[in-house]
Amino acid sequence: MPEILNEGEPHRIVIRESRSPKQAHEQELVLAAADLPYVRVQRGKRIFIAVHPDIAERALSELTQYEQENRGWPPRRPDLELLSDGRTGPFLFSALVFMVFILQREGALGHDWVEVGAARARLIANGEWWRAVTALTLHADLHHLLSNILFGALFTALLCQLTGTGAALGAVFASGVLGNLANAWIQDPMHSSIGASTAVFGALGCLVGYQLADRKRIGLGTLERFAPPLLGLVFLGWMGTGSGSDPGVPQDGAKVDVWAHAMGFAAGGLSGAVLGWLGLERLRSRALQWSAVFCSAAILIFSWAKALGEF
Repeated sequence: MPEILNEGEPHRIVIRESRSPKQAHEQELVLAAADLPYVRVQRGKRIFIAVHPDIAERALSELTQYEQENRGWPPRRPDLELLSDGRTGPFLFSALVFMVFILQREGALGHDWVEVGAARARLIANGEWWRAVTALTLHADLHHLLSNILFGALFTALLCQLTGTGAALGAVFASGVLGNLANAWIQDPMHSSIGASTAVFGALGCLVGYQLADRKRIGLGTLERFAPPLLGLVFLGWMGTGSGSDPGVPQDGAKVDVWAHAMGFAAGGLSGAVLGWLGLERLRSRALQWSAVFCSAAILIFSWAKALGEF
């Protein structure tokens, strides 16, 4: 039974009580739209909406109808489902590049690993495609290695959570390789570089591409949908062209292979979009996750075997 509010004459009947100014304002708008006079009384944090007894029944009906029509609005966004805890992928990425760095520094198997594995544009164009793979695991010095491990582990961890460990590692690996191949195609034949940064920016591109596809799938607004690629481009511009972020071994003495970063980011965007197109149902498949890992590992091992003259 509505409460009678002694607030002047005549008496008013309280039809709604709230502690939310926003909710009370909505109720006032409903009554105003129905041309029903009301009074709003606030006592402490409690807000009362009251009307004359003669129109109480109609006012209650208007408010009840409005609340029923707007129940569940705005629609609740789906919870973000994580496919992994994001730990294994970054560990494998970091362990791989660190292990190869040790072998490189020690000249293991009697080889100059940079000489046989660097991404030299002329040699890649002449058929030594495996250099686009091996160059990803080589680094100029410890600072170069640690900076790539830091950002690579971060981006890979985020991608692993969204898409699963195997799919994420496969996408990052593919992005790095495709980025190096594209970079060799557009660069001067004498251009040469090493470093995992092409894959690191590939991981960033994957995050952007996947988020863009996924946000479109769940129907978010235009601004929210395009926020990830804009942020990715800002980060690419900030880190991808910064002095000393990717020493490599370019022939012209430059420290940053900007085009390698850009190509890795672009390839990552395509790879991430593919993951988004696959969707969560397919990405939950253990067969797909393990296949991505084994294929990437097989290509990496074969590439180093070719570089070291084992094939």
